[in-house]
Amino acid sequence: LETEPGDLTVTVADAPAGLTVSKFINTNGAITGTVAVACNAPLGANAVTLRVSDGALSSTATFTVNVTAN
Repeated sequence: LETEPGDLTVTVADAPAGLTVSKFINTNGAITGTVAVACNAPLGANAVTLRVSDGALSSTATFTVNVTAN
């Protein structure tokens, strides 16, 4: 039996210091979130890994956040 998309839990598995991802919204399997960057975040490409779980199984995916000076 497959888990309904809205029943999945999303957490940050790994992110560089100064970069946070929060306020996850899972709508029909499409996950969105808010990325906040502090002044101490490294410039350039930063890998962020998310973990998605249905309570029994989990999987991770990595995406890149590009930080530039303002």
